[in-house]
Amino acid sequence: MSDRIRRRNFLKTLGRTLLLVGIGALAFKLLGRRGGRFLAGGGTLRGQTCVNEGICRGCPSFSGCGLPQALSARQRASWAGGQGGGP
Repeated sequence: MSDRIRRRNFLKTLGRTLLLVGIGALAFKLLGRRGGRFLAGGGTLRGQTCVNEGICRGCPSFSGCGLPQALSARQRASWAGGQGGGP
């Protein structure tokens, strides 16, 4: 009987541990690995600065830019493939 109780406790502990590890891994994946401000694309603003004085049209870095102004321009500007009329 004693072996059965030990086995049961072991399996309970193993199940709880696996559940906690799974929840931790999911939280890690959802929140991202880096700190800072999170963006829709999964990146952060850390280290990004505007190289074109805030003018997105014609900027060489526009396609990979994660700054809020570029994200907004991509959504709205027709020249960037968005829905709106222009910047």
